[in-house]
Amino acid sequence: MFANILSNANQHGSQDTPIRVSATTTDNIFELKVTNEGNKISEDSQVHLFEPFYRDPKGSNTKGLGLGL
Repeated sequence: MFANILSNANQHGSQDTPIRVSATTTDNIFELKVTNEGNKISEDSQVHLFEPFYRDPKGSNTKGLGLGL
């Protein structure tokens, strides 16, 4: 899962810009944040991000299954 997230951040980020990874815990909740400086995901598509096999219709034509990882 981590490899997939980092690969996506690299693949869809702007070239020669950093990928930032941070982690925090609060009240037994672990939060991992991966950010890049790529194109923003539309608000319409954000609500579908974790739906299995969802692909943003405005997204790039890259290969993948849209697994929501």
